[in-house]
Amino acid sequence: MSMSREEEGDKAWGYLMIRKEAIIRYLAQAERANRQDIAKAIKASPELTSVHLTELRHTGDVRNAEWPDGSKLWFLTPRGEGRFHYYERKDKDRAG
Repeated sequence: MSMSREEEGDKAWGYLMIRKEAIIRYLAQAERANRQDIAKAIKASPELTSVHLTELRHTGDVRNAEWPDGSKLWFLTPRGEGRFHYYERKDKDRAG
């Protein structure tokens, strides 16, 4: 049985949120990381990871610092840390 366009959209939205959640969880653990390290950790391409990082930056969940050599390190903002704590509470509620 095939999915309707709405169901396919909901599934795609779910994958998008899972990737963003994975980025937030990884940065909470690592404190800061470059795009390639984040991509490896969440098992996504660097290009897709870059898109998600940009979206999270626009929402205020992550920030980046650019070094003179042009490399960027990404880290959580206080808002992103709050979101991470929300995910932790959600995990505890599901577990127990």
